[in-house]
Amino acid sequence: MPGLGEAFEMARSAGHPVWGELLWSERLNQPLVNVRTPLWHEGSFLGILLTTVTVSELSRFLAESPARSDVGAFILLGRNHVVAHAALAHNPQLFKRDNLLPEVTEIGDRVLASIWSPNPETGAAAFVGSSKSHIVTVDRTPYIFIYRDISGYSDQPWMVGRYLPLDELGSEVRRIERAAWLGLAAVLVAVAGAWLVGYAIGRPILRLARATSAIRTLDLTSARPLAGSHLRELDEAIRAYNALIATLHWFETYVPRRLVKQLMAQGEQATALVEREVTVLFTDIVDFTSLAERLSASDAATFLNDHFRLLAACVEAEGGTIDKYIGDSLMAFWGAPELQLDHSARACRAGRAIATAIVGDNRRRRGLGLPPARIRIGIHAGPAMVGNIGAPGRINYTLVGDVVNTAQRIEDVAKKCMTDEDEAVILVSDAVLRSAGPECSAQPVGEHILRGRHEATNVFRLEAS
Repeated sequence: MPGLGEAFEMARSAGHPVWGELLWSERLNQPLVNVRTPLWHEGSFLGILLTTVTVSELSRFLAESPARSDVGAFILLGRNHVVAHAALAHNPQLFKRDNLLPEVTEIGDRVLASIWSPNPETGAAAFVGSSKSHIVTVDRTPYIFIYRDISGYSDQPWMVGRYLPLDELGSEVRRIERAAWLGLAAVLVAVAGAWLVGYAIGRPILRLARATSAIRTLDLTSARPLAGSHLRELDEAIRAYNALIATLHWFETYVPRRLVKQLMAQGEQATALVEREVTVLFTDIVDFTSLAERLSASDAATFLNDHFRLLAACVEAEGGTIDKYIGDSLMAFWGAPELQLDHSARACRAGRAIATAIVGDNRRRRGLGLPPARIRIGIHAGPAMVGNIGAPGRINYTLVGDVVNTAQRIEDVAKKCMTDEDEAVILVSDAVLRSAGPECSAQPVGEHILRGRHEATNVFRLEAS
């Protein structure tokens, strides 16, 4: 159907329902009268609701109106082109693609063909109201044309009217007047219907658009299941959306939402393996094995979940990424996927926050008669390959490099430095101190040959505050 592009642009520019130029339907082989209702969401143009009626159907409406055979109803575009007439109801050959509407002289109505005959007599009937009228003579019979111009349906006004023999004027004129108003009322009802249909369709579409906007930002708290729709296609879309929400809630249980947001923001290149300067943090619970022996399996799982919740809050508060949980240990890193020039300072602040959180939680545990938890933390900085690692069916965004092993082995050194009074010990390498700058103050604990190494590493104990 040609002209749809212009229809979209006209409705978008107007911002409200508008009547458009006639459209040609290749399937129906005739022109369409149409009204275009724009659909908007939060200032964005979504499309249009296009309501149409064929010229044949409009003509049948006029032809079926109660009237004598010598009374003719018509709608003209401008002065010469026929939009609706009884002759157009069943004569599709009158329509031509290159000339959408026939002229008054082409439809076989001799009276209507004479509407603008030379020197018509002007009528002056007060009861006609604001309508125009004039009289023409066809085959020695005078006919009165009564019509009214209606603007807004095209670039030219529509002329809605009827003709009848002059000697039948009386009550027929008043009937024509009423019919014209009924015709206008029908058009207004069509507009109201278009509004109602647009509202009925637009509401669930807008609800679905708002909900999918929340998914785009991974705001799953705001993305709630939607009620179904009576429209089959919309109902299927809503059911698919609700299934997606359920899937994403499972998805976020196993994949860090903050990491996914960062990867989405950076695009596909974010997951490619690249070398980055990063800082890695490892934690480990002291004597967790003996602690777990005094707990049931359920209580041990509850303890670990509460413990990791404390640690995760501290890591995420400093913009870190939790890589994995290994038994009672946690591995986190800074410097990827988001480029963080202060990655070591962030890791040190997170380590201090973890130590403070453990001390505070131990006060709660002692108050409940539970044994305190003690923790060792190791932090190291250096280069690593960062990106997607794994088989096609199971890929992790993680680090590969000696910096990971070194951070874990520095945490092992804390076994030698920790006293029975210490609830948390944080050890860092000299590389961390150089990267973090004066923000992180620490005391040396000597050079240590880390497990699997031949050269000694300078290790420092980070002050708790």
